[in-house]
Amino acid sequence: MGKGKIVGKIAAKAVQSLAPDLAVTAAAGAANIFKNTYDKHQAYVKVPDVSGLSIEDIPPILQKAKFNFASVLAEPDKRYAEKRPNTVLRTAPHANASVPPETFIKVFYADEDVINASKALAAEASEKKAARNEAAKQLAHKVEDTAKTTTVGLAHKLNPKKLLKKKQAQLIRLLTRKTKIRNTTLTGNPPTSKI
Repeated sequence: MGKGKIVGKIAAKAVQSLAPDLAVTAAAGAANIFKNTYDKHQAYVKVPDVSGLSIEDIPPILQKAKFNFASVLAEPDKRYAEKRPNTVLRTAPHANASVPPETFIKVFYADEDVINASKALAAEASEKKAARNEAAKQLAHKVEDTAKTTTVGLAHKLNPKKLLKKKQAQLIRLLTRKTKIRNTTLTGNPPTSKI
């Protein structure tokens, strides 16, 4: 029997004898971790949804839930163009998030200046969108016109009647050259060139 097989058998027996103890210890540890996590999160509170409320109505609601908070003036954004002034836009952490009690919450609101700046941003964005749509329309018309002229040009080039006339004209020119050459060789007079 090789050394590897002997070591393998000894290791297998050691694992078998220790496995029941390891399983019990691992299960107990996992149960403790779960219990600690569960107990820790048991006291969590959901952040109330205060978006759309007046900024003056917020302190009693958040104080009742024992949150620490601060009102923060939001930056202008085109999403706020249709909002009312002095109303809550959003909170951080977001509404309905489960957080520990006494968590610090930022309440973002918009005043009249932020709303006006947001309206200007929204107007600018709609102008850019309209310009982009107009440019796309012009490009589509240009592509359409190019396609039409190309197909019309191909239709003229591939017109069977015109092709037939062109081939006939080429054949006639070829035949007239051959007859001129033949006449020249028969008569001995070189063809006269008009230069």
